[in-house]
Amino acid sequence: MERGAITYSAAYLAGICAALVFGMPPYNTIFLTLPLLAISYITRKRCILFLFTAHSAIFMAGACAATLASKGSGLPEGRIAAAVSGKCSEMRSRATVHLASIVPGKEEHATLCALIIGDKGLMERELRQEYSRAGAMHVLALSGLHIGILFAIIYRCLSILCLIPWGNMLRNILAMGIIFGYALFTGASPSVMRASFMIFIYKIAGLSFRQAGKWDAMFLSAMIICIIDPLQIRDIGFQLSYSAVIGIAVIYPTCRTAYKHISLQLPVGKGIVWAAGKIWDSVSISVCCQITTLPLVLYYFGNVPEWFLLANIVAVPAATAILYLAVAAAALHWIPVAGDFAAEALEFTIRLLNASVGYISG
Repeated sequence: MERGAITYSAAYLAGICAALVFGMPPYNTIFLTLPLLAISYITRKRCILFLFTAHSAIFMAGACAATLASKGSGLPEGRIAAAVSGKCSEMRSRATVHLASIVPGKEEHATLCALIIGDKGLMERELRQEYSRAGAMHVLALSGLHIGILFAIIYRCLSILCLIPWGNMLRNILAMGIIFGYALFTGASPSVMRASFMIFIYKIAGLSFRQAGKWDAMFLSAMIICIIDPLQIRDIGFQLSYSAVIGIAVIYPTCRTAYKHISLQLPVGKGIVWAAGKIWDSVSISVCCQITTLPLVLYYFGNVPEWFLLANIVAVPAATAILYLAVAAAALHWIPVAGDFAAEALEFTIRLLNASVGYISG
């Protein structure tokens, strides 16, 4: 993709921020946006003037959207969103009952509901506090980790479609449809929508024989979310999610390169190097996210858990295994032996995760 994807998205987001911080009359922003769009069209062959007017128009469009949304006069999606939310709530209730038939243990069932459908209401207060003290509460919150794992599972399961004409396109359409359906089903949290839109942008770019960089996907996904709801930019989850992704995008490549150089000098076998690399990746990603989200965490919550690194080394791989086992248990639930085995393995892994977090939290 071209650099304009980043600059136009940044201009739109800057317009939203300016309107929310300084306040702008809605009709003034509308009257300024339309002439700027007209001038940018007229001057489209004059590079510098076109870029200035086009970015200014996008900036004013963002300011206009934020101003109208803050006054309750934004896009008429409120009633549609309420209807979809009601239907999804009913579906989550049914899913909760179904998950209880797979994992009957009270604590294990509550943790599974938090990990799979984003419902932490069934968790006991003490268990939630243990996750919070250990710095592993983000594992229970549906995030890009969950969406990435789910998409990988779905994409592999649909690989058989590549054997038919137009199969690859059908595979991508079905996978993205399931992902967005799951995002709506779980409540469409900012982190889930961010990950869904980023995957969507990567796939669209791939189908059109173009390459989307991490910054393209990041800025475009933020712009799409804020076009749907400009006030999302004030949401804590939105800010933390994008701060964490910025940390991974900026700092993590250096950590990964450092380990590659270190691993070449380790006098051990490839298996140990691979296992150590997985641990390194988990710790590095956690540290990168923690560094860039630290200012927001201190501003909103006032403290940082002491054992978050140790908790993430244990919790992230366990949560990943739980997601894979949950899919397997749901798919094999009707097959007596295989379904029972998958359900037992799932319940054991959840019990191990809760016990580990409880021990780390002290």
